Amino acid sequence: MSVDFVFLTLNSQIMAEFTLKIEHYLNTSESSSPYSADDFYPVELKICYNDKTINIRSKIADYCQLYRGDIKNLIDNHQELLKHALQGYFTEKFYALIFKKKLFPIYDLLMDEIQLIEKIISFNQPFDEKNFTAHNIGTEYVKHTTDIAHILDDNIKELYLNEIKGLFVKSIDPKKSKEVFQISNYFIHFINWEKRFSNFYEMTYEVLPSEIRLLENYLSPEFKCLIKAYMAFQTQVNIIRRTFEKKTPGKISTLSWFEWESDIRSFLTRKYEEIFGKTKTKEYIDGLNKVISDYIHQSALRS
Repeated sequence: MSVDFVFLTLNSQIMAEFTLKIEHYLNTSESSSPYSADDFYPVELKICYNDKTINIRSKIADYCQLYRGDIKNLIDNHQELLKHALQGYFTEKFYALIFKKKLFPIYDLLMDEIQLIEKIISFNQPFDEKNFTAHNIGTEYVKHTTDIAHILDDNIKELYLNEIKGLFVKSIDPKKSKEVFQISNYFIHFINWEKRFSNFYEMTYEVLPSEIRLLENYLSPEFKCLIKAYMAFQTQVNIIRRTFEKKTPGKISTLSWFEWESDIRSFLTRKYEEIFGKTKTKEYIDGLNKVISDYIHQSALRS
């Protein structure tokens, strides 16, 4: 059964360029439980953009995992229903009940998913219709639901490695410091870069404080400022997460780029100003914003 429950169009400025309708539905052609007493079906999204229609799998399963306790209480510990709900599968009867009674948190998560996709399409204007594909929407979806803490960590780690590799190449010259060569070589080849940058940085400062300070003498001032900004962000990230989860329960991502733009950046600015003052805060926020924005603006939808 296909359930139409929302029709979304963008504001009047954009509406002249395209029309948009997004809806969830149960894909009844794909059942997960052939041996169950009930049939469970996955939730999918139908995106109608002008005269094109794209179907993608909803990520509701990912979000339900974050609200496992709430969902468990919601379905009164029905183990089979719980197991399938956490995988993004529902019976037709329960799926209809979600919308009829607006059951928290599943209903709220589905609504937020709709709004997120609308924002993604609006943000990526203008783009050629030929680029509007399920693959590209999926790529942008992942990008815009990625936690900004992960965006910062991955990108700062990459920038740090690039700077260290630059030092390594320069220090191959025998006239340069052999110590710089040895330390940069060690960091490049013997550090587990699969781990978070913040963990590496804190641990290295404890174990090899003089070595990391030596390398930092050769880093660009802008990048050293960025590292400090990110480490300061790490002291606030759990506070930010708890604050916005309480403020807007039922959201699929509380630390995504859209939230950074609308609320988190100003929240963090106020926190930083209390600690560092306005001048240093501007440097820190501008540095973090550039890393996050550069990542987001590498869009698969822009022509």
